[in-house]
Amino acid sequence: MLLIIEALLLILSALAQDHRAAVERKIYPLDMALNSVDDQYKGCRENMRKQVERNYLKKETSDQESDLANAWKDAVKKHKTPGDNLTRNHSIAIYVYTNSDAIQILKKTQKKCYSTYRGTNIKFNKTVLNKEVRFGSFTSSSLSRNRTRFFGNVSCFEIRTCEGADLTKYSKHPEEKEVLIPPFEKFKVTAHLFFTGSSEGFDRMKMLLIIEAFLLILSALGQDHRAAVEGRKLDTAPNSVDDYYYDCRENMAKDVKKYLNEECGKNPEFKKAWEEGEKNVLKHDTLKLDNSVAIYVYTDTEFKIYKIFNNDARNGKQNYKDGTYKWYSLQFLLKEAIEILRKKQNRCFKTFRGTNLKFNEIAFPSIRFGSITSSSLDRNIAKRFGSKSCFEIYTCLGADVTEYSRLPYEKEVLISPYEMFKVTAVRTKQYQKDLWCDTVFTLKSSGTRKELNCALCKKEQNKVWCSLNKVL
Repeated sequence: MLLIIEALLLILSALAQDHRAAVERKIYPLDMALNSVDDQYKGCRENMRKQVERNYLKKETSDQESDLANAWKDAVKKHKTPGDNLTRNHSIAIYVYTNSDAIQILKKTQKKCYSTYRGTNIKFNKTVLNKEVRFGSFTSSSLSRNRTRFFGNVSCFEIRTCEGADLTKYSKHPEEKEVLIPPFEKFKVTAHLFFTGSSEGFDRMKMLLIIEAFLLILSALGQDHRAAVEGRKLDTAPNSVDDYYYDCRENMAKDVKKYLNEECGKNPEFKKAWEEGEKNVLKHDTLKLDNSVAIYVYTDTEFKIYKIFNNDARNGKQNYKDGTYKWYSLQFLLKEAIEILRKKQNRCFKTFRGTNLKFNEIAFPSIRFGSITSSSLDRNIAKRFGSKSCFEIYTCLGADVTEYSRLPYEKEVLISPYEMFKVTAVRTKQYQKDLWCDTVFTLKSSGTRKELNCALCKKEQNKVWCSLNKVL
């Protein structure tokens, strides 16, 4: 890019509005800025510098009345003495606004990433979570959050940039502690938070976007920052056992005892857990005995049936269809219990779930857990189970099983494997020091996804008890 960036010259109040957002009340996209001028001049920097000094600068400042010519004259008088391997023209260009060459030279001397802030009065499209974006032009941000809030509070950014350079030493406004981000730096949106009132830091902010550098390109900064992170994906659990038993529930209810006996016979631990449940559960009007025992077994931490069951349920789709799944009875009885209780309770719940797992990628904007999943009405209880990756969940298909649980003090809500959730926010302690976990995902119920409806009925050997006209 030339020293003269004509499209940006009039944005000398470095932290002002995004230059593309000139229309009030319009919602602008956050995207890859496909029409951006993002030349990095690799392999031609020296030639370009010579052309700028010999030709382009003179030509583009020849009109003595132009904004560029006036700005350049002012910068010649007031620019800072160059250092950090910059030339005189680099220093002048930064004073006017900046240029790509100057940023990359400064970046090599600074060799660090920055946490910066940017405030705007622009409304951006909100469907950006986990997407890759670029600003698409030289973009101002500040090392001081308090400075940026004066420039806007409608859509604001917390940015982790590894290509931007600190221009404080050369800026016309050093008090703004400006870090300038080049147009070619790519970011990943890791969270978007919404506020309706006032919030600490940015007053009356409507939306806060947290974006992190997606690739660390400069060799001095090392490899892609994602390479060192290992963890599980949050996705739609495509291999989940998610049978809803629609149109075959009665048939399954008749034969569940047969499956229960077979599965207890093959699994001694399951048999012991089931017998323990039968001894201890209390009779309730709402649930049948077997449903109550199923909840007791699932919530019993002594036998830890839930661990094996959850893993098999999340990954057992093919086994379920083949007739080799180990938990047909428990799967059905828990699903039936949740449905009965949910209809009686007739409400949604805000629940919490704590884990010591690291989820390093959200593969889809909507996800599901893919197995019957425990959560608690009490955040402090949920935190006992882990504080690495945690969830604040708004479930409308879950059921409060406190009365039936082996551990009623855990105030447990069980969530069905087929309930879908929209990821509405991802917060981290890096940006919110008082957060209750290292990372908190906020999930809102968004419907269902069911792929195995009555799949067991479709097995040839089960046609005896399945009504063929009811198979979907």
